[in-house]
Amino acid sequence: MGGATDVIPSEWKKKNPDALNFGILGAANIAPSALIAPATMTPNAKILGIAARSRERAEAFAKQHQIPKVYDSYEELLADPEIEAVYIPSPISHHAEQAIASLRAGKHVLCEKPLTANANEARVLEKELRAINATRATLNLPSLHLYEAFHTLSHPLSGRVRQLLREHVPKVTGATVRNVMPYRMFKDTDIRFNEGLAGGSTMDFGCYAIMYARRVLFSGYDGVPKVLNAEPMGLVNEVDVGMKFGLEFERDGEKVKCDATVSFNGPFWGSMRDLVTFAEVVGMNAAGEATKLTVKNYISPSPYHTLTIECEGQTIVDEKIYSDVDVKGWLPSYYHQLDWFVRSVRGEVSDTEARKWLTAIEDSIKNMTVLDGVYEASGLGVRKGRIA
Repeated sequence: MGGATDVIPSEWKKKNPDALNFGILGAANIAPSALIAPATMTPNAKILGIAARSRERAEAFAKQHQIPKVYDSYEELLADPEIEAVYIPSPISHHAEQAIASLRAGKHVLCEKPLTANANEARVLEKELRAINATRATLNLPSLHLYEAFHTLSHPLSGRVRQLLREHVPKVTGATVRNVMPYRMFKDTDIRFNEGLAGGSTMDFGCYAIMYARRVLFSGYDGVPKVLNAEPMGLVNEVDVGMKFGLEFERDGEKVKCDATVSFNGPFWGSMRDLVTFAEVVGMNAAGEATKLTVKNYISPSPYHTLTIECEGQTIVDEKIYSDVDVKGWLPSYYHQLDWFVRSVRGEVSDTEARKWLTAIEDSIKNMTVLDGVYEASGLGVRKGRIA
């Protein structure tokens, strides 16, 4: 992330008086890249405080990242009236519980993906959000916002892929999504391999494949595809290191299969640019010609990605997609996510527009339903949370 902050104009780093004040629940490794660094790239957001499992851990994290406030507990942070929004980067098993506590404290919530350990927890969370906002409405208070942190969808690349699919591949006949990390990138003791914390490669990495297929590759299809099959690709601590699964999308009676592969057990050899994340859609254009769209590094497209379309074997599209405000292609998808989140909370964009680029609870439930289906089909069983 150092390269990203280095190219940001100094005036962008000055904070507006009404910058949204964030508190972070947990000194997690993802927080610097997902929120702290992006907050240095905008005048509209500020990291005000941190709470962790212990004050010592929070103090060390705050010192490292220049966070002004440290709290003795999560409860103390949530009680601070200066904190307007909460970022939740804790283990998946804790997401729902912490999100509910944050909402009850009157905070907006940006929660790491997946939003909950299972679909039932997501439904409980939706019910809680609706009840809290109904009460706030009677008191003439603005609604609270809850979004799942699928930063990939906030990057303009996702919107461009949707547009190109509509224009060039109106008839889809198949799709492939592949997310692979090198072997031993994560230790066996990592929380990703802890079943009690709702771990698993499909939870941590496969949720992207499902969301991207649903929201981007098959955006015009039914929102909850059928899980055709699922097979674990190795286990660590009885938790999936990888998973192969098939999804069936339907539109107007037409069914199309999407094959997905997720793995934390990839090879070291080969180009990392080709290894990590990949999505491909095949079909036909309006003239009935064979057409294929391919996007590489779709999860974190800044600073590198490729987007191509081939028609009858000839490349007709070869693009790099960044936003109008981007600086040398370095603004990460996390920046775009934060920007959409802040504008949504401040009422600068409609809920309809915000939901094109962010992930609201209704869509999170759909994604969790598919995740549950994959784990059920694999024989590993649905992940367990702390509230459902």
